Amino acid sequence: MSESDWLEKEFKNIEFGDKRLRDRFFSMANIFSRRPDETINKAVVNFADKKATYRLFSHKNFSSDKILFEHRESTSSRLQNESVALMIHDSSFFSFNSKRSIKGLGNIGGKAGDQETHGFIGHYSLAVNINDVPLGVMAPYQHGVVHTMICGRKKVIVGQRQF
Repeated sequence: MSESDWLEKEFKNIEFGDKRLRDRFFSMANIFSRRPDETINKAVVNFADKKATYRLFSHKNFSSDKILFEHRESTSSRLQNESVALMIHDSSFFSFNSKRSIKGLGNIGGKAGDQETHGFIGHYSLAVNINDVPLGVMAPYQHGVVHTMICGRKKVIVGQRQF
C-alpha cells in the first residue's frame, strides 16, 4: 500500500468544511510522512507549499482534534480485528525553556537554573497486536498544554487537552 493510499484509508472521513482544505491536508500529510523527523521548513521545500501549510494550520476549520479523532476511529477499527491487543503507555516531558516565544505552556516541575521548567507532559498509549505490529495511538493526553504559539505576528493553535 502506498503512502497516499494509507493516508486516504486512515483519514477517509476527515472533513474541514472545504475540499481545498482537505486536499491541502492530504498533500501536507504526504510530505510529512516522507520526512517525519523534519521541521516544516525542512520537510516542505517549496515556498508556496510552506505558506499553504501554515495557512492550513491557522485556518479556523482545521484542528489537530479532527486528525486525532479520525486516527482514533481507524485505530479502533483495526483493534476490532485483533483477538488480543496491548496498550503500551508512556509519559514524556517536553521542555520549551529555550523557546520563550511559545505561550500557554505550564510548569512541568523542576527548575532550569532559576526558572521553572516550562512545557507540557504528554501521556500516550500505543495499541499493538501480539506480533508487535503498531495499530495506532489511543487516548493521548497532555498536561500543561501548549495552547497557542506566536509565529511572527500570528497566533497559531498548536494543540490542547485530551483528544
